[in-house]
Amino acid sequence: MSRSEFTYDKLEEIKTYLMSNDIQSFLSLQSIEETEGHVVLTFHFSEHLKPVAAIKQETYVVKLAIAQAILLDEIVTKEPFHVSLHPATVFYHPMSTILYGYRANRVMPKEEKYTHLQRYKALILMILTNYPYEKCLTEPERLEKKANDLVRSVLFAKTMEEMKELLTEAYDFVAYHTVKVQVAEQRKWRNRTIFGIVLMAILSLGTVGYVKYDANEQQHEALGQLEATYEVRGKRQQADAFFEQGNYKEAIPLFLTLGDSSKEVSKKLFEKEEWQLALNTEPKMLEQVIAQLYTNNDEKVVLDLRLSTDEEALTQKLAHEKAIVSYDVAQMTADLPFISNVETLQRMGQTFIANGDMAGAREVLNKTQDATLQSAIELAQINSEVAMAKEKMTTIKSKDSPNQADQLKVQQTKIEELEAKIQELEEG
Repeated sequence: MSRSEFTYDKLEEIKTYLMSNDIQSFLSLQSIEETEGHVVLTFHFSEHLKPVAAIKQETYVVKLAIAQAILLDEIVTKEPFHVSLHPATVFYHPMSTILYGYRANRVMPKEEKYTHLQRYKALILMILTNYPYEKCLTEPERLEKKANDLVRSVLFAKTMEEMKELLTEAYDFVAYHTVKVQVAEQRKWRNRTIFGIVLMAILSLGTVGYVKYDANEQQHEALGQLEATYEVRGKRQQADAFFEQGNYKEAIPLFLTLGDSSKEVSKKLFEKEEWQLALNTEPKMLEQVIAQLYTNNDEKVVLDLRLSTDEEALTQKLAHEKAIVSYDVAQMTADLPFISNVETLQRMGQTFIANGDMAGAREVLNKTQDATLQSAIELAQINSEVAMAKEKMTTIKSKDSPNQADQLKVQQTKIEELEAKIQELEEG
């Protein structure tokens, strides 16, 4: 961390605090030094610990266990100074071990903008949804649209006690459900064994003449169908459980084995905002993913997307979209003649407008003839004229001219006419 963020006179003020604290919930400090304008804190880190920032790969029941443990611990009530709740500084080991990496006294940098409740809520939401911690802290309302009941309840929780109760109930429920799935899996194999024994008995009866051949065949077929139905039902339950727990690596191949189409599975992942996994499963979801990222104001995520297909149309489209998001004007200009996708052209035109390049936007309009883009260009031009008229009014007011009143009236009338056009365009 930068030395400018600290207010100590001597490093001992920090070292004494961090090494003398008797709370056992923190990583132990190995060393502290000031070098090249930075303060470097080195902690002892056990290999079995993981940062909460990496909890995305855990099953849902583990996530709930860790979230519950963090809330029940409520370290901020045990430590007189500041404790960081950023997921990169909170560490865990399943199912309930929690350690903290950074605490600050009066001479150390700390986050004081948000309350304890807001910081805890952001950390819990990040664990449950895989949504970035910073956005959970600054824009938690954006989670509401696609939140499940638990996430929605956490969003609207008013106290720490309320959140503790929610997570305790959720963990108990999911842990019980997980055990039930495991028991059901064991029961499935036991029943399959029973089916096998029954089947062998029927076949044996047929061999010695107690059962007619036709009846034997029918029973054999019926038992086979029953066994297959039971196995499919068990796999479906297991796939659904894996998916709800966030264990997509196990869930996806199970869904596909059960006959779900790649598009159906991709849509499930899309609804969970697992953009890359959705594309890995079905690359043709690319447009839908990009459109939703723009709707969420998360279009920068497009830059991180990858495709596992060799289909040229899709790989080119993604390359075009990345040039648009990064506002690579030279690349966009080179790409324009080869783009036929209407949605991509619309996004390119809107990007030119957002960056004040009306000439670039008109080039796109010449190709697409899109009415929405044309209105956006007109709106941007009129807004520019309004800004110029207002600037001119300011200049007129600053000069003592005998015709000042008339000149101001002309500009005011112009502004009113332009604003009327703006309203007409926005309503149309």
